[in-house]
Amino acid sequence: MGDAFNNYGNGGEDRSQSDPFSLFAGWSSRPDPIHLFSDSSDQDSRFPFSNCNDVVSHQLLPQTTTELDGIFTQRQFLLNDDASPPILHHAPNPDHSSSAALFDLLRSGAPISHRPNSSNITIQSAAEEEDSGRPSTEDLLRIAGARFIQSSWKPGGGSNTNNTNNNNPPLDELSFAVGLSDEEARSVELAESLLTAAQKVGDGQYDKASILLTECELRSDPEGDPVQRLVHYFGRALREKTDRETGKQQQCCSLAGPEKVEEILMFPRRCFLEFYDKVPFGQVSEFAAIQAVVDSVCGSRRIHIVDFNIKNGEQWTIFMQALVSRDEVQSVDHLKISAVGIRSRDVMEETAQRLVDFARTMALPFSFNLVMLDDFADLKEDTLAVEPGEAVAVLSEYLLTTLVAHSDKLDRVMKTIATLNPCVMVVTEVESNHNSPVLINRFVESLFYASAYFDCLEACMDRDSPHRRFVELTVFGEGSRIIVAAEGEERAFRSVKMEVWRAYFRRFGMEEADLSLSCLYQAELVTKKFTCWRHCTIGVDGKSLIVGWKGTPIHSVTAWKFNCE
Repeated sequence: MGDAFNNYGNGGEDRSQSDPFSLFAGWSSRPDPIHLFSDSSDQDSRFPFSNCNDVVSHQLLPQTTTELDGIFTQRQFLLNDDASPPILHHAPNPDHSSSAALFDLLRSGAPISHRPNSSNITIQSAAEEEDSGRPSTEDLLRIAGARFIQSSWKPGGGSNTNNTNNNNPPLDELSFAVGLSDEEARSVELAESLLTAAQKVGDGQYDKASILLTECELRSDPEGDPVQRLVHYFGRALREKTDRETGKQQQCCSLAGPEKVEEILMFPRRCFLEFYDKVPFGQVSEFAAIQAVVDSVCGSRRIHIVDFNIKNGEQWTIFMQALVSRDEVQSVDHLKISAVGIRSRDVMEETAQRLVDFARTMALPFSFNLVMLDDFADLKEDTLAVEPGEAVAVLSEYLLTTLVAHSDKLDRVMKTIATLNPCVMVVTEVESNHNSPVLINRFVESLFYASAYFDCLEACMDRDSPHRRFVELTVFGEGSRIIVAAEGEERAFRSVKMEVWRAYFRRFGMEEADLSLSCLYQAELVTKKFTCWRHCTIGVDGKSLIVGWKGTPIHSVTAWKFNCE
């Protein structure tokens, strides 16, 4: 079953295996945004979907910003081990040279995973962006790409690369570059040096790449502006790749497969809460995912949640409050949460105790089942202790991406989940393609993805915040090394786009379920809690929810049903 991922290679279509130049086809046909949010004074601000024919059923999560504020009063309880639990009151292609591949990728402006390539994808903007006149981090990268193309261009329609599709003129982003400030112009030059270094690494010109990387190292700064920080981390990844290829370093330091990735995802609690509070993607995706679980188990009296990324457990305190808000007839007899992990037992045990304490304040019958494994592939049905009459719901956040490199293990995990006969499996994943066997393809994909994230971090967190630095170092510093410097099984983090997951899940008889209007409502409600909400975008790809930044997809949320016939 791993063929679904191996064939994905450069973008999900067979032609990409022999023609990487078509990787970003369709970028220029991006539709105009459709606004999900409205500031119209004549619309009910509490329920902007009130004019829809669909009826919001099982709306058990908070329905107003006031209720949402109440939910977050338990934040200090989660942060402080000594704090007393609050009493809550409820209101309502490899055959081409890397030079040619990079040339064509940049001509298209950005990776295809950052642009809609199907008529059923609708990017929905949170609101009109404020016209500040300042280019985003991604804009600066695109200008750098245009400069790279221009420097490779030969008079008469040729180029200095081996690109066979170079009969079109270079990009016109340079016209936008005229109004750049001195600082922005320096950022563009720095990004261009990084792109040129990536081209040299891809072409095996390691001596030339080393000179360029030295320049990047001197001019980049992990404490600087977003471009400087991006170049610092991605330049370091290219340096490690160069050292490995030239024999100076035999393997990627400190990379330990899925275990390392899971450790990265288990932020220290204070760092996690700061990141969770300031950056919208986690809360927006999480509330939508929890609402999908609520919709599926509504009416069940015995509920069993299987969570593959429990983190600090805050999402389940929200879920508990939703359950106790039900009326007397629909009261819950018992809630069980099985947290599955392979590392960080102490963190998970702390989470378990906090959830037990929190459930006690809610008078909710609750038990916690900690399932520690040596490997996710060792998961067995009996270790989850599913009992008759339980409505089982599975929540998978960023797990599957860590198993793509080990398709046999992924198959075993999915088969075990299928034996549970869950009423729903809710999947949250990175919505980008970092699985290409071609270095330059996955480098550019991950660079543009990270540029959107760094742009968000710059807008939402203080530049001198130690928590921001920790996130960038652990997630993007280590992540870029895994994606760029590692090969084979060492390349443990391999995100793919939703279209690939759909093809894979069909092999297990899984059918994608509609996300309720409640899920969209939760995405709206939570997004508007953030000061940077105008730049957070919500999209729909078929039945999946896409959460992004200024139109660049970041996360996807989908719900799946198992066909047991």
